[in-house]
Amino acid sequence: EVLKAQTVSSQLAGMMASQDLRIVVSALQIAEILMQKLPDLFSVHFTREGVIHEIKQLADPGVPIGASPSKSTPSCTSPTAAPND
Repeated sequence: EVLKAQTVSSQLAGMMASQDLRIVVSALQIAEILMQKLPDLFSVHFTREGVIHEIKQLADPGVPIGASPSKSTPSCTSPTAAPND
């Protein structure tokens, strides 16, 4: 049962990182239901498998949906970019 919870949690974290909004919404709905029904079991696995992190990323208005932290940083601020004179 623990392995099933871990697998489900890992799958949900991956779904929440998707660029397809339908998949993200479905993952959020599933996560909400699981937390309502089995909070003691899934709160631990959601933290370990990154579900909580993905929810925080989705809640951050500065992070585009489906973007990893490396994708959300602007490339124009790289140290090798030459200034325009």
